[in-house]
Amino acid sequence: MRETETEYIDDDDEKGLSFGDICKRIWHAKAALGITTVCVFAVCALAIQYGYTRSKSVYTTNVTYTFPGATDGKYPNSTIFDYRDQVSSTVLKKVKSSSDEFSSIDVDAMVRKGDVSVTKIKTTSTVNGSETITTAPNYVTFTFSAKYFSSYEQCKDFVVALTNLPIDEANSEYSALGYTTYLTSYQSAEKYSDQISYLSSQYNLLIDNYKNLIATYGDCSLNLPEVSSSVSNSGTDLKISDYQSLLTSYFKNNSISTLSGVLETKGYVKDAAKNKTDIENAIYQTQLQLDKDNDELTSLQAQFKALYSSISTSTDSYIISSSTAFADKIAALTTEINNLTYDLKSYNKQLDNINNSTYEAPASFTDTLTLYYNKLSDFTTVYTEVSTAVYKNNTTVTYDDSSVVTASGGLSLAINLVVSLLVGLIVGCIVSGVKGNNDMKREALLASGPKASNKPEDENVSSQPKEEKKPKGKNK
Repeated sequence: MRETETEYIDDDDEKGLSFGDICKRIWHAKAALGITTVCVFAVCALAIQYGYTRSKSVYTTNVTYTFPGATDGKYPNSTIFDYRDQVSSTVLKKVKSSSDEFSSIDVDAMVRKGDVSVTKIKTTSTVNGSETITTAPNYVTFTFSAKYFSSYEQCKDFVVALTNLPIDEANSEYSALGYTTYLTSYQSAEKYSDQISYLSSQYNLLIDNYKNLIATYGDCSLNLPEVSSSVSNSGTDLKISDYQSLLTSYFKNNSISTLSGVLETKGYVKDAAKNKTDIENAIYQTQLQLDKDNDELTSLQAQFKALYSSISTSTDSYIISSSTAFADKIAALTTEINNLTYDLKSYNKQLDNINNSTYEAPASFTDTLTLYYNKLSDFTTVYTEVSTAVYKNNTTVTYDDSSVVTASGGLSLAINLVVSLLVGLIVGCIVSGVKGNNDMKREALLASGPKASNKPEDENVSSQPKEEKKPKGKNK
């Protein structure tokens, strides 16, 4: 029987193996199948992931920056915001040095090999059936080669740190924005009239800024306890319009323009030595202009009188329109002459006060001027705090994808695992099949015992021709 089994295995080698025979041999070496499959699977998966996928895959993110000036390519202080700076070697190194987590990222090679980029995103809008493609420097796409990052999470953290740099820069600028230009000019002004003008300009600046703030961000409520308590006892949760109303209410009862009226009437001079020459020049120039305007007015009135007599007997549209133009110009000149006359009177009053040494303003005037300056300084500080809070609440970086970064290119992890498993199974089947076949042969040979090993010798003996026996007595 064992001789027959051995012969059967030998016959399989000569005739070929059926699918069932192959499966028997693979299963016979099932330990080799499992070990080989696991080993090849692991090696293949790692090779694909780190040898192919990492070199071919990229990480991308679409980013929108929101802060005043961003859409125009400017920071809040009007300095240039260039989105391309975000992928410069300097900025990337700054991000790398911000955390030990990024120490393994080779930003120099990333920049040198062009494995990082940023581009503006094109947006399409349709107006009256016509498509328009636009771009903005605050809406961009970042692309990074995945091979520089040890994991998706590392890339995500790096991108978040990188894209927040412009936001940090914008936030740092708000409190330093200059709203005090007119207040600074007030302090260096040498004339009371200039000081009053600067105070009026500062007031108008604050009002305009409040209006722009509300128009852009809405009349939102702000919780600024320290700021609110410094200007009002009405509570800490005030709207932007409430802060604006506090400003307008104060100067409604304390009009800056009143100071101008007092100054022009009284003829106060801040510094006689410095202002006298300017006043004399102003008198000369004003009188010169006044004489010129009076002459022109007299001429226009004479022309208009002649034209008016023609109008009474004519319906010519040209004549009628000409008379209207004359009338408008006469009215404008009359207004200008009245203003020049008022100014000339004020200048003469100031010059008389200087000559009579009565030019100095009383304490009631200067104290009021200083009071208004101090109040405007306080209101400017309040506006700075209000605007900073509003800007910071609306200064953000947003990502089109909630996961921040998306991966593409190469093989996905799922496909990688499936391919690696198939390769592992194929190689495992080949190895276990070969090993199982050899093991089965060896086991069959050992199981046949000595008979199997002596079989060739017996066959040789039996195949030898028998020697013929000669008949006795016939040999002669």
